[in-house]
Amino acid sequence: MVLLVGLAALSALSPHQLAHAAAKREAERGAAVERILRSLPPTLSAATPSLPSFFSARYAFEELIDGKSSSLPDFMERDQRLAQDTKQMRRAEVRYTKMVFGPKEYVGTPLEWVNFTTYFFEDYMGIDFNGALLDACMYGGKFSDMFGWVSHAQDGGRVVVDGKALHRWMLTAPTVHFELLIDSAGTPYRYIQNISKSALVPHAYYMNYTFHEFASDDSLLPKAWEGVTIDGFKKPKPCPPPADPTPLNKTMYIFHPKHEFNISQQDLGDATGDTFFVCVDALTKFNTSIDHNYAWISAYHVQFMPQYGQYLNCNGYPSECLGANNFLVGHEAAQGQGFPEAGQCNENPLVGEWWALPEGGKCADGATPGDGTCSWRATRLKTIDSPCLFDQLGFVDTCRKEGRAPFAQSSKLLVKAFAQDSVHGGCPALPV
Repeated sequence: MVLLVGLAALSALSPHQLAHAAAKREAERGAAVERILRSLPPTLSAATPSLPSFFSARYAFEELIDGKSSSLPDFMERDQRLAQDTKQMRRAEVRYTKMVFGPKEYVGTPLEWVNFTTYFFEDYMGIDFNGALLDACMYGGKFSDMFGWVSHAQDGGRVVVDGKALHRWMLTAPTVHFELLIDSAGTPYRYIQNISKSALVPHAYYMNYTFHEFASDDSLLPKAWEGVTIDGFKKPKPCPPPADPTPLNKTMYIFHPKHEFNISQQDLGDATGDTFFVCVDALTKFNTSIDHNYAWISAYHVQFMPQYGQYLNCNGYPSECLGANNFLVGHEAAQGQGFPEAGQCNENPLVGEWWALPEGGKCADGATPGDGTCSWRATRLKTIDSPCLFDQLGFVDTCRKEGRAPFAQSSKLLVKAFAQDSVHGGCPALPV
């Protein structure tokens, strides 16, 4: 993979990857905490603080995984809020992420932000990504009381943190350490959770919530669950069927690891949309590429039914997909920068289009999209090695100069790379 010098030193993953990572980590952490709490003796500590069964909060969040920060740089985050209802066993955590590489036309509008909310129910977890409700049951996450351990805590005495006089309460158990710092009014100021790596937990997690505001009602996240049901995540709505059922034909691109050509349960884009993905990858020093060993870029001819379903947020090889659509070709605005449902049923020319190809919709030999058995089929057109595009055609330098979507000149270089041969300015096809 190309190593870049002089690009912005960002450690962040894309909002889509953050949604995946957050869901997976929350499930792992929640399961570990539940096991610890179940193992504690029934005897409770005396005089522990009494916390409300329902509360909302505005907070700053710090997280380390195996000692390394997983948080976005400060300039990419705006506001984080949560609401917890212990009696109904549910919590909502809202994160607003600023897409600094989005179109200038989006600056100062809601489209500048990619917002996702993680919903925890008694036995279920789902994610709202810019209005698209994504099933996350594959990770097994569920509600865990943020302060369920406090009744077992030990008095840690008085401390001064950030210039504030606070009272510390602690619980240390095998592989887990909790701390809660509260002020003289009994209001939480900071909550720390430290989970050690073990046979049951694959990573070491450090998590720090610092509450800027804390309320014993829903005032800091009003109506968090209004209209939200588990069925909304499990049964995503497709776009209205078009009047003309004739299958569509599109050229789609995908940045992928070497020799990985199974595009079922993977996400692809048009030239504008995939350029947005790859340019952001370049501008963040190819952190995504390192995670997934991306090296090659392929173009496919895809024929598919003209009715769009929910976009599957797929990551990894083999892939893990957030979402419950398993037949129609999924669709959204690139980077999720669209409304409603992340641009599922709209055209999104300033950021480009992303598509997801569900395994359940793939056509068998002899089948045609729309015949009742399948929704899409694809033919690979060409595969190139990324250094030809990045270095020889100057794609990375052009991404850097443009700085934000729609990356029009960079997109032209991507299309040029797939020209028929090098005589026409294209990159050579890999013999695969």
